[in-house]
Amino acid sequence: MNNAQMRYSSHHLRRAVLALRHGGVVAYPTEAVYGLGCDPWNPLAVARVLAMKQREPAKGLIVIAADIIQLLPFIGSLPTERQAEIVASWPGPNTWLVPVLPTTPRWLTGQFATLAVRVTAHPLAAALCRSYGGAIVSTSANRAARRPARTALQLRRALTTQPDVCLVGACGEQRTSLIRDAQTGRMVRLAELEWGERLALRAILCHPIKTDVLSKNTRTSCTTVQALRSSLLKNNAT
Repeated sequence: MNNAQMRYSSHHLRRAVLALRHGGVVAYPTEAVYGLGCDPWNPLAVARVLAMKQREPAKGLIVIAADIIQLLPFIGSLPTERQAEIVASWPGPNTWLVPVLPTTPRWLTGQFATLAVRVTAHPLAAALCRSYGGAIVSTSANRAARRPARTALQLRRALTTQPDVCLVGACGEQRTSLIRDAQTGRMVRLAELEWGERLALRAILCHPIKTDVLSKNTRTSCTTVQALRSSLLKNNAT
């Protein structure tokens, strides 16, 4: 960040942190799309996020942090052989499904026995976690099954109910985020896909695609997805 961005962020981060501490919802850019965040320990705040997204509570949520220390209040026992791999993948667009402590709220895990966690590499999202002093909920800023927002304008158009504070900034260039099982190391699915990538993924899972007839951006999406096709098919079958 340059000096102007730091001054801007410092001013708006204080407002965002205040909102989080009072049960508010904050929007902020991440590695791939705009996210909605709140205090993960506040069930009313989490309920607001779910209502804004029209998301089913059973699906669970992702929690992001500025460092792994901020995730320790949620994470249970991890396999020894997996710990180094998880730590080495952060910060970055790598989300892991980890076993949880008994104190981890059910409104975060939903119907699952695991919680999706990530140490973010986005400077503004990480600064928000550091300023807040802990991990926050992170879920894409869009209504369920709708296109994720990558700009503040798209965010305003995507949501009927607006967040209390919006940290305006550029999303990262990352288009996908891997979600992997911390117990086995297997990839579970691709997260935070752009709209075109979702179409490409759906088509590739159903039948092979002749990429020469597709646009450049969609070909890029297909290349990414095809490289993971075998793993996706295997995991979705279980």
